[in-house]
Amino acid sequence: MQFSWLPINSAGAHSRSIPSADALRLQSGAALTAEARFVNPSMDPSEENIRSGASLLFLFGYVRYRDEAGVIRETGFGRQFDPEINRFHPLNDPEVEYGD
Repeated sequence: MQFSWLPINSAGAHSRSIPSADALRLQSGAALTAEARFVNPSMDPSEENIRSGASLLFLFGYVRYRDEAGVIRETGFGRQFDPEINRFHPLNDPEVEYGD
């Protein structure tokens, strides 16, 4: 896993370009791996700090896809890591947890 800083624009979106739905096509059930990036480059992303609770770990993202009818849809998610049980929990925030 690679940790690095990724600037966020004023709308809350990442400032780098995202491939179009046609540029990246996955078969159902296929996996896609992405880099993990920290917003604040001064954070210590060590596993020790995350597992001890000294650093909080959140996961945000979205999946944009074309359904069988050709409609482009988007589903967003936000999770917080709980080191006590080694799992991510949904944030239950409609700004980051959404689907159309």
